[in-house]
Amino acid sequence: MDVDGGDADGGEPLSLHQRILSDIRERILSGAWAPGHRIPFEHELTAEYKCSRMTVNKALSQLAKAGLIERRRRSGSFVRRPQSQAAVLEIHDIR
Repeated sequence: MDVDGGDADGGEPLSLHQRILSDIRERILSGAWAPGHRIPFEHELTAEYKCSRMTVNKALSQLAKAGLIERRRRSGSFVRRPQSQAAVLEIHDIR
């Protein structure tokens, strides 16, 4: 993605919810946000991106569906531990 929100390969610009999704995914995958990190609340993200709550909600829902975050009612959204790491830790905890 280039600076103005378009794809670097000259494709169509990303929609705002796709840009939010991409930004959060990058923070998670780069390690900037570790497992357990609380993602900013929806109202904080709406202020940051100057968009509606529905737009932020759509991005967070897709991240949850992809297994990158866990959404907890009244607590917020949190970065999930990678599935392979979670499985190894669960096996170790059996002992």
